[in-house]
Amino acid sequence: MPRRYKNKKVTAFSVTNIAVTLIVVSLTTAVYLTVNKIVDATKTTASQWKSSSNISANSQTCSTNVTRINNPDFFYRYGSHSTASSFTLDNWTLSVNSSVYSFEGLASILVSPNNFTFNGQDGENGCCTSHGNRALGAASTTPTITIAMDKQYFISEIEWFGVDTMHGGYRNAKNVIAEGSNDNSSWTNLLSFEVPLNADWDIAEKYTLSNPGSYQYIRFRITSNWGAGGTTKISAIYLYQNETVCN
Repeated sequence: MPRRYKNKKVTAFSVTNIAVTLIVVSLTTAVYLTVNKIVDATKTTASQWKSSSNISANSQTCSTNVTRINNPDFFYRYGSHSTASSFTLDNWTLSVNSSVYSFEGLASILVSPNNFTFNGQDGENGCCTSHGNRALGAASTTPTITIAMDKQYFISEIEWFGVDTMHGGYRNAKNVIAEGSNDNSSWTNLLSFEVPLNADWDIAEKYTLSNPGSYQYIRFRITSNWGAGGTTKISAIYLYQNETVCN
């Protein structure tokens, strides 16, 4: 009996030692893992801070400028004599939903910032025409002009030129609704504006859009003019974009 009791006591002591050892190992492992997690978290935070700092530093070298969109020169290519209601050039399409008067062609209103001069030649058609005489003469008091561009542009402003000197301000468009689209089907209202009575080839209003954004199509719905019956005239339309430049 004493020997059995002694063996039992030794066995209990051994089990106790093993249990204590396991606890110590577990605690050591837990501490080790916790420390590693803290170190890793610190490294990640430092890495994220460094990354965000780089982004911040990089963003300081970028600037957003408003620049005129470099559309193709429809006037230079087609002149002002054509009575067509639609033209396509360099994957751009310009159209109007009304007939057009002779010598007041649709192509007159879309000119390139690179090629255009106010008193230049009438493009490839060879007929010299001053900018003041060159205009779209739509046979409607409420025409809609649509410009389909070659890609999406972030359109932010437009500039509208009238015909007061040569044709009389009463033939200018008055109330205009600008709309944008990316499928030529669903349209977003960009701005409603009024063209001044005295708008001319050298007196233009620049309008900032209420809803600037990226669009491939833009149209101008003229809902009234300044009193002319049967016609509305426009000298030119310029489109402007927000362009981000990073150095």
